[in-house]
Amino acid sequence: QVWADRPEIRSLNIAVGIYDNKVKVARADMLPTIAATANYLVTNPNLNNGFRNSFGGRFSGGVMVSIPIFHGYEAAFKTRKAKAEARLYRSKLEDAKEMICLEVAKYSNEQSEALESLLMAQSNMESAEENLRTAMVGFEEGVVDANTAMPAQTAWLKAHSEYTESGIALQMASANLQKAQGNIKK
Repeated sequence: QVWADRPEIRSLNIAVGIYDNKVKVARADMLPTIAATANYLVTNPNLNNGFRNSFGGRFSGGVMVSIPIFHGYEAAFKTRKAKAEARLYRSKLEDAKEMICLEVAKYSNEQSEALESLLMAQSNMESAEENLRTAMVGFEEGVVDANTAMPAQTAWLKAHSEYTESGIALQMASANLQKAQGNIKK
């Protein structure tokens, strides 16, 4: 499904089809050619009956056969060249599929790492909130001085900003994965 949604895979599939057909065209140069033709000519005055003032007609037909007996290896070289081009584009298609698999795996790993980072940042933020709550209660009761409450406030702020950054990293990783899978167009 990932390959079907990627535009470069669709274009390479079309190119492979074109070059496969090019091989067929190159082979066709070595095959006999047959052409048939038929005509019917209507004239007034009638040429077949002494120029009478009436309609007259004539039928003619023909067949042409061309059999290439000696083509000086030109058609064989064209066929080999077309086959090589078709193999090249099939190889490009397989390389593109492999690169897409690697890209999807990379962004999938980034997404899982970002999710782990977010969960860790959430745990740190919860600990910092509890630490700040106890420090503020102690400060309000007069048990803890301002020099102890300020680092708790700073730790909470740092944990909160890390949580926000982790959430942004997770969203970016998810967007990159969706783009690699072909679900988001450029």
